[in-house]
Order: sequence, then C-alpha cells, then structure tokens
Amino acid sequence: MSNQMDQVDNDVYFGIIPLMRKDKIYSFWDIFLITSGFAIATWCYVQGGYCATLLGIKSVILNTFFSITLAALFVVAAALVATRLGTDLWVYQRAVYGHIGVNIFLIVLFTAAWGWYSINAQVFGSSMSKLLAAFGVNVSPSVVTLLSLLCVAGGFYIAIKGPIAVRIATWIMVPSLFLVGLVIVIMVFTQYSWPELLAMKPINAGLYNTPRETFMMIAEWNIAFVFAWFPSLGALPRLVKTEREGYWGTIAGFGIVMALFICIGAITGLIMSQSGILSSDPTDWLIALGGAKLGLIALFLIGVANISTAAAGTYTLCLSTKIIKPEISYLKVAAIWGIWCCILTIWGGAWTYYPVFLALMGVTAAPGVGLIVMDYFIVRKSKISMKSLYRVDGDNSFVYTRGFNLVGVTSLIIGIAVYFLVYDPVNAVARLPIFNYTTAALLSAAVAMLTYYVASKIPAVRKYLKLERDEEQQVVNPELELEV
Repeated sequence: MSNQMDQVDNDVYFGIIPLMRKDKIYSFWDIFLITSGFAIATWCYVQGGYCATLLGIKSVILNTFFSITLAALFVVAAALVATRLGTDLWVYQRAVYGHIGVNIFLIVLFTAAWGWYSINAQVFGSSMSKLLAAFGVNVSPSVVTLLSLLCVAGGFYIAIKGPIAVRIATWIMVPSLFLVGLVIVIMVFTQYSWPELLAMKPINAGLYNTPRETFMMIAEWNIAFVFAWFPSLGALPRLVKTEREGYWGTIAGFGIVMALFICIGAITGLIMSQSGILSSDPTDWLIALGGAKLGLIALFLIGVANISTAAAGTYTLCLSTKIIKPEISYLKVAAIWGIWCCILTIWGGAWTYYPVFLALMGVTAAPGVGLIVMDYFIVRKSKISMKSLYRVDGDNSFVYTRGFNLVGVTSLIIGIAVYFLVYDPVNAVARLPIFNYTTAALLSAAVAMLTYYVASKIPAVRKYLKLERDEEQQVVNPELELEV
C-alpha cells in the first residue's frame, strides 16, 4: 500500500497529470513567497541597475510600477488557467500550438530561460567570493565559477525532493531576501536624503533622442522582464488550492514585490554610478553602501536565498519539460537541464549580454502569454476538453496538422515579426515611431492575440480549432470530465 501511495505522489508531484483539489498543497502565502522569490532575487537588482542608467529616481519608480504591474496582469491571467484546470500551463498550450508545436516552443524558450539561473548562480559565486575575501581568503576566477556551480547544485538537490521541499526552502530563504531589501533601503536613506536622490543624474541620460523614447525604452525592458518569467510559471500555479489565492499571491509577488525590488536596485545602482562604481553586480553595491559588517551580512543572505530561487526554478522547468516525453524520469530531466545551466554559468554570457538576453526572452514570451489568454478566456470562453489535452481514449483533437496548430503558430510568428519590425533588441533602439506608444513587447502580444482572434471568427478555422464541438465535450471543471 505504501509503495502504491508513493507511486501516486510521484505521478502527481513529479509528473504532468492534472491535480484534483485534494492534491493541491500551496496556499496564498506559499505561492506569494515562491513568486516573490523570483521577484526579489538578485536579477531584479541587475534589472534595476540597468534602468537607472537612463532614468532618474522619480521616473524609474513611476515607470517600473506601471509597466511591471501591467505586464503582470497578462502573466497572472495565464497562470490562472493552470490553477483552474490543475494542469501544467505547458500542457494547456497543446491547444494553442498543437502537441508537437508546443514541444518545440518549450525547448526554445527553456533553453534560453536557464540564463536567468546562470545569472543567479554567478551572483551567488560573487557574493561567496567576497565573503571569503573578507576573511582574508582571496580566490581566483576559476574558484568563483566553482562557487557559482554550488548554487546550481544546491537548487538541483532541493528541487529533486519535490514541491514540499521547495516550499520549505522558500519559507526559510525568501524572507532573507526581503531582509536584504530592507537593509539596502536603510543603508540608502541613512546616507542620502530624498532631495539628494532626486538630484542624481543617470550616467546615460540623453542617450536617446527624446524623454518619451527614453521612458518607453525602460518600459520595454521592464515589460519584457515580466514576460520573460512566463516559462518558469508552468507547473507552480497548478499546485495552488484556489483561484483567488493563486491570483492575489501571484500578482502580489510578480507585480508589486517585483516592481518594488527593481526600484531598490535602480536607486542603489544610481547611487553607485554617482560614486564612480559602474557595476551591474549588486554585491559590489552592498559592500560599498554597508561597509564591512552590514555588507557582509547582506552578501551571506543573498547567497543563501539564491539557492531557494534556483530550486523553485529547477522544479518547475524540469516538470514542465516532461510534457515532451511523460515517461522519462524527473531526475533525468533535472540532470539534463542542470548540466545545461552549468554550461551557461561557466560561459557567463547571459549576464554579460543582459539587455540582448532580456529582449530575446521577451520577444518569444510576450506573444506566447498573449495567445494563452486569448485562446482560453476569449476564443474558448474558459472551456476546454482535458481529454483532448491528454489524448485520452485516442482523442487527437489537438494534434491538428501533423502536431501543429497552424493558426496558433502563425499568430506567434506574426507577433515575433512585429517585435523585430518596431525594435532592434541587439542595439536597443526603436525602428518605428509606434514603439514610443506601445513598446515592442506589448505590441507583439497584442498583434498575436488579434490575429488569433480574427482567425477564430472564420467558420473553417473555428472547426479547425475544435470550437464547434458540442458543449458537453468541453468542461470548465476538469474534475467533472475526469470522473466520466
């Protein structure tokens, strides 16, 4: 009996089968802390530091809270689909792209998404090396790389223990990152007054032709930053007990907390640039601001908390990958992605070319999120056949054309094309004036959504998308269908 229960738990928490209400284990506070872990990890300081190179404090705060919250509404809406259905968000996207199409999209996005965790690991290595240096132990760059790989290994170890271990680690470690943020704010406002902060000028002020273009460039970076986390949300929302808890927990973590900590990073980065320290490494800022004692405490907390962030990301990305081949063991998937993350960490390119990395994540994720929202809430009116998603009883409805939903794939490609049409992500410059009103990420999402919606109104396309099936074949509550 015990072995049978272990197998059930393994299928539920390390597989892709839909969860029933009784299997869901995350509360509001669980999902809030986990999404906050993504929102306040060290990459937010990196993001804020880049924003502060172009805008002053007041403009950064206004821009960040508006753009982050706006983008978060789209991401949270997509996450609600997984919470409501109890299934991985990437399983749902079989309806959007087809069973093979979604696999290709997943591989492309996930291969890039591990760049976030390589940055996370590099900051961990940097913080640990500075701690060692404080005790008189100076290490070489190769040792710093090895320390970075310890973060990858620590996240891997927790992730393979499952969602409960991830929850425990998050409850212990994420408050550490909140404490780091509080320490930074205290250090800033004990050394600088608000008028002094307002008077500080960004080092790249005037880089763009007009204030509007500068403002919208930062909005683009922030919106792309939020959309870029969409791959990591696949498996986590399905574990939340209720939609209300999922909605408010995710919007609070991915919206409000993320915006707050990007602003903290922006303020700190701006201060450092005024003092001649031009670095995107938040560990340099902490030592410069807090001196030996406070700076070292903050470095230690960052190092510890980064491991929990790596664990949450590793768990969800590895679990979502199993939609490609459900029978492959979770441990094997984790090992494959762990090796890839180590390679990216050793290379270090995601951090070195951060603006380009961010843009390339946003160009694919923005229309991807938009299509999920459009397909589920508007085109399908919140009704979907779970049997079709999982191909139960030979139901091949979402296989479409040799595994590809040509409507969804075409809409995605058009959205990506529009992104590159209006914005050059390599040189970070606008190509068309419309960028200064919409940003590239939002425009690409809107165009992809509109294309999909218009196509869904064509009778032949409605039939192709399986929208004309009898209502009893589509359900709002997956538990009702699975009991049939």
